[in-house]
Amino acid sequence: MAGSSFSLALVFRFILLLTFTLITPGCSDDGGDETIINSSPTPSPDSVGSVTGKVTDAVSGDPIEGALISVNVQGVTPSVDFITAGTDADGVYDIQGVPAGIRHITLSHDAYESLTSSVTIGDGGITEKDFTLLPGGTPTGSIEGQITDAVSGAPIEGVLVSVNVQGSFPTATAITAGTDADGFYAIQGIPTGVRPVTLTHGEYDTLTSSVTIHMEETTDKNFAMNPNMGNVIGTVTDLFTGLPLEGVIVAIGARTTVTGIDGTYLLTKLSAGAAKTIGAVKPGYANFSLANNIIVAGMDNTIDIQMTPAAMATIRGTVTDAYEGTPIEDAAVAIGTITTTSAADGTYTLINITVGSGKTITASKEGYQNYSLANYVVVAGDNVIDIPMTEVLPGMGSVSGQVLDSVTLQLIPGALVTVRTSNTVTVYSDVDGTYEIEGVREGTANVTATATGYSNFSGTVDVVEGATANYDIQMLTSNGYVAGRVVDSVSGLPVADVGIYIYTATTTLQGYATTDVNGYYSIWVPSGTAKIMSAVKTGYTTFTSPTFNVPAGQTTTRPNISLVPSP
Repeated sequence: MAGSSFSLALVFRFILLLTFTLITPGCSDDGGDETIINSSPTPSPDSVGSVTGKVTDAVSGDPIEGALISVNVQGVTPSVDFITAGTDADGVYDIQGVPAGIRHITLSHDAYESLTSSVTIGDGGITEKDFTLLPGGTPTGSIEGQITDAVSGAPIEGVLVSVNVQGSFPTATAITAGTDADGFYAIQGIPTGVRPVTLTHGEYDTLTSSVTIHMEETTDKNFAMNPNMGNVIGTVTDLFTGLPLEGVIVAIGARTTVTGIDGTYLLTKLSAGAAKTIGAVKPGYANFSLANNIIVAGMDNTIDIQMTPAAMATIRGTVTDAYEGTPIEDAAVAIGTITTTSAADGTYTLINITVGSGKTITASKEGYQNYSLANYVVVAGDNVIDIPMTEVLPGMGSVSGQVLDSVTLQLIPGALVTVRTSNTVTVYSDVDGTYEIEGVREGTANVTATATGYSNFSGTVDVVEGATANYDIQMLTSNGYVAGRVVDSVSGLPVADVGIYIYTATTTLQGYATTDVNGYYSIWVPSGTAKIMSAVKTGYTTFTSPTFNVPAGQTTTRPNISLVPSP
């Protein structure tokens, strides 16, 4: 009996061993086979094995890279719920250290349907398990093409191409790309279906379209955009001679340029539309202005300008000693940039002077006080100005310095500076804001200064014989800036080339400016109360403001002006 019991025990153990060792081939949820190599007959919680295999596309049979394989070890391995790995470029995965036994396994990939299966892990063995995944997830495709100018056909660089994917991804609402120097763009990973496409560029009208995206295909889609800006070109010539004029300042709104030696000019990237005013300025010529020009988008708009020579004048006279009345030779006489020197008999002549007001005539000679005559009105033809110059005598000194804005410290040209001791000497500051007064008798001198837009100045300086006292004059402005912006009341967009006028309550015009391309303006006007502003542009109803104040030396920022389009 003992021998019989021993034999039965051996048979029973053999049957158990055969049960754990022989595993019949099986199918995973996707049809893959599972094979256990060198499995342990009695897995325990501490025994581990590994699982490896390949993941392929159920339709094409191609390997799937980037699939996430997760083996559930919850309740078996302390503090670890899952052991994971990803497939390589050949679709192969390998997970080691998996507790032996039957384990649930999950496969996931963005482009495929998730799969849950099970696998038996042998102690110390390697389990081979292949899987196939069905395509699913979010199918995507691509779009590419070229964007060109609808007028010229030229490629457009820097266009923002935006494909609407709202609702397809958890967070993203659009996928974007920009065009390169050749106008090409390419966008990948777009969910399939009909997708809205928006194209934006600062110099073109926004374009909205749609494109149909097919799974794993690239859709070719070209676009042509309508420009919203144009150029203005032309040649500036003399009205009478027809010769080109160099150095002419040409402007449309806040955009300016200067003509070349051949008289040509170019203003680029101007907002398209009607009611554009072009102006041209050159010394010796009457200012040119032409309103209501139309700028066509995407084109070179030609506007040739003919300028009329301004009426010319001659200034002549004699330079003499103020006390003796004798002629002074070699005195330097100037008006603006035109200069000459007096002859032996003291006479001088300045020719080709443009007519107009606000002219300043100066004369200088060593040993004499500088002479200055400001705000002279030059008329066409012959103008006679005799110049008396005061000799610098013993017991006299000089005063020199700069005339500056007390806030900005900018130099002030044309200020009338007067120095008084026992005599009185007056001079105007130069174009660079400097002044020099000679022939001032020694002592404590009272210095005064006046300038348009500034409060009168008064101060003192000590004058020493034979020395020059340096005395800078800082003047407090009596003007202020008025600034603001003009927008369209319907669209809210800025309005360029709007004429901004500021009047007193008695309708005296005190300042004028035009808005730039962004609708902004800034005007320097006398300070004071009860100012009135008007905004005028063709195609809009004229705007008139309530009265407002302008403090001296400050910038008054006005609320936005909303211009109402004309009915």
